[in-house]
Amino acid sequence: MSTAMLVKSHGPARARFRRCAVAVLLTVAVAQAAPAATRSGEAGPGTWNSDDGRFSIGYQLAPPPRSAPGRLALVIGCHGNNGDANQLVGPMGEALERAMLRDQYLIIGLKSRGTGWTQEDAPTVEAFIRYALARWPIDPRRVYGIGYSGGSFFLNTFVPEHSELCAGAITWVGGRGEFPVDPAAADRGGLYWINGGQDTVITAAQWGPGAVAAIARGHPVIYREQRDLGHVSCVDPIMADATAWLDGLRNVRVAPDAADDAFLAGLAGEQGAPTLDRPATWARLLAIGGRPVLPAIALGLASAKATTRMNAATCCTRQIVDGATIAALADV
Repeated sequence: MSTAMLVKSHGPARARFRRCAVAVLLTVAVAQAAPAATRSGEAGPGTWNSDDGRFSIGYQLAPPPRSAPGRLALVIGCHGNNGDANQLVGPMGEALERAMLRDQYLIIGLKSRGTGWTQEDAPTVEAFIRYALARWPIDPRRVYGIGYSGGSFFLNTFVPEHSELCAGAITWVGGRGEFPVDPAAADRGGLYWINGGQDTVITAAQWGPGAVAAIARGHPVIYREQRDLGHVSCVDPIMADATAWLDGLRNVRVAPDAADDAFLAGLAGEQGAPTLDRPATWARLLAIGGRPVLPAIALGLASAKATTRMNAATCCTRQIVDGATIAALADV
């Protein structure tokens, strides 16, 4: 899937990001043996205060309902005006549950200082994310956001400007000011930005051109303008599509850890071919994800073994891939 896309939907939207499953991958998904976090007693509302007293923010925490191995992904929720920390926690969790991904995600809804978000909230949100990375077993390459209305305005600015922390965000019925000309735009946090043709609060006519201009300037934005959508959020099938995009996204500014780097290095060249024939290899590649796994996928797609090519192709359905990978996939 391309990292920048304009989609105008004129009927019930159909998901553009497809995922499928191959049993040989699913049966070895538990091969990542990192210990699961202790999650008892963590669910529910709370207030976080930084040790130095500079920051304070209310939150609603929803841990994975079932224990799973490996590090977690984090989704930060930013409510709409007059909303609360809980507004997006349930809908995000339900979307992940439908995608059979809920056990991999920690969801934390945040509460703005006022009735809505402003950029004055940004230092507090940044500090909270850094706290969360230290507090829970979170993969730093998998920190995401979801926003609604005013929360989307906030995230549409916060995520690109804090790309060292955030891989991307789903932003429902929001907007933002002009995106800058930036030689490094392609490496900034991505946005899956949705506006509705029936929205009379945040109109697509007013705010959609900003998303289109951002795409033209090379920012990693997927913009969907749905003709029959009002001022609402988390509506399927768009939400299913956005959730699949989120799950395939990794922060390009954060490198895999040393163990994953060594694993990927061992797959290069002819010596890596036997490893690529093992189903457990593809489970780990899915967990690592992002640009660093694309060379291994290319090797798998070129394999002489049909099962290896099948696993490589399946891996593509759960990654953000580049043009070269798509071309190789077409030849399989």
